[in-house]
Amino acid sequence: MFPTDLKTGLAVELRAWIEKDFAPLYLLRSELKQEGEVKVSAEAKFMKSEAFS
Repeated sequence: MFPTDLKTGLAVELRAWIEKDFAPLYLLRSELKQEGEVKVSAEAKFMKSEAFS
């Protein structure tokens, strides 16, 4: 989701966290803030693979 534009030259704060843990499936969420306002948010699903453990 891109609710508003980002301004160049200003610092950003990026947060990511595990929203749900159904091992080996994980739902992660993230958000990028600038000047205290959420500018971008996302969610993704990841599956743990034994090949990379």
